[in-house]
Amino acid sequence: MSNLVTLRVEGMDCGACERRLAIVLGRLDGVGHVDADHASGLVRMRFDAACTSAEALGRQAVGRIEAAGFTVPGGQTQVESS
Repeated sequence: MSNLVTLRVEGMDCGACERRLAIVLGRLDGVGHVDADHASGLVRMRFDAACTSAEALGRQAVGRIEAAGFTVPGGQTQVESS
């Protein structure tokens, strides 16, 4: 089963921002794929629930996103299972 965490991110304005976040977030344990889209302001991370929980991943991701110079309004995450 693949799980998805979606974060709204402010401050992304180009493809370089997308690539930067994809690299930073792709290094988190359990993350298999990162899709960052500056046009929508969304970052989606597919992860393996056997390695981490959505809540733990969301907290870690928010920290890394903010350390990279972007903002996650209210630290909001959306979790989906597929």
